[in-house]
Amino acid sequence: MVKKVFGLLLLYIFQINFLLLGCKDSTVDPIPNGGTKDSTVEMSKIAFVSERDGNREIYIMNTDGSEQIRLTHTQNYNESPTFFPDGSKIVFVSTGVNASELYSMNIDGSELLKLASISDLEFNLSPDGSKIAYVYDSNIHIMNIDGSSKINLTNNSYYNYWPVFSPDGSKILFISVREEKVDLFCINKDGGEQTNLTNSPNADINPDFSPDGSYIAYSYTNYNDEWQIYIVNIDGSGKKNISNNTYWDDFPDFSPRGTKIAFVSDRFGYLDIYSMNTDGSEQTRLTNTQNIDWNPVFSPDGDKIAYESEKTDGNREIYIMNSDGSEQTNITNNQSDDWGPVFQP
Repeated sequence: MVKKVFGLLLLYIFQINFLLLGCKDSTVDPIPNGGTKDSTVEMSKIAFVSERDGNREIYIMNTDGSEQIRLTHTQNYNESPTFFPDGSKIVFVSTGVNASELYSMNIDGSELLKLASISDLEFNLSPDGSKIAYVYDSNIHIMNIDGSSKINLTNNSYYNYWPVFSPDGSKILFISVREEKVDLFCINKDGGEQTNLTNSPNADINPDFSPDGSYIAYSYTNYNDEWQIYIVNIDGSGKKNISNNTYWDDFPDFSPRGTKIAFVSDRFGYLDIYSMNTDGSEQTRLTNTQNIDWNPVFSPDGDKIAYESEKTDGNREIYIMNSDGSEQTNITNNQSDDWGPVFQP
């Protein structure tokens, strides 16, 4: 059963992330591409993954697509970039032939530091930037931001993954496969009791905390025809289906103000980006394509949404749009796959 669940989750979470391409070395950094920039205005950044130089590497760019710069230069697959809360550094996963490692670096690619071995692409930084929660050997671990003081928090024989810190940093939410079910659990950052929050008969995945930390949005599936977005209070009470339809709804992402949830749905036959109020009302289609739009991420001010799309030439590009769906713009705009956009705080 664990293998079945694991395979299903990988299908939806990483479904087209692992295209095997040949690797080649490159020392070309600046990518003159994308939009234009007013040099008098300091722009925020987006980190992302690209295969444009023949290998899976971490890049950074302005939010209008200008100044696309390659940060990593290895023969490994480098992906899952995440900014420090203060925006000064990036943590990412580097996967070689035999192992995956977690690294940090400055946002210009300098001062590369190996932090830990890791067995899953999902990890999370505490809101104050002092800790990292990550997965190793199917357990949730925590360590200091410099890689020191590693502790196994879950320390059991189940498959545990997808750690997420609460907004106040006191708790860690994670997914656990136990007794042929996939549920959301919560544990204090220092360890202790592991509390099952959802306790459903099938699978609860892809969780996201509300900005105030009082409740969680997540996806529920029965493995067949039902993929719905639910919310649940942090104590496990008040579970509610808020997307509530017969289509595939997944990957909820709260707006920074906590008033909206962006998500992905196939209700018109293709994957598109939608938004809704946190009670499920005003479900609005934001993108309209006959290909794939997914992985929506709100900007820190909530005014923009970055996402991945295949609407142009079949390869993945990173787009940005206003939170109401207007002004959809391809900001990577090249012939290779680009994905995994993350806004600088």
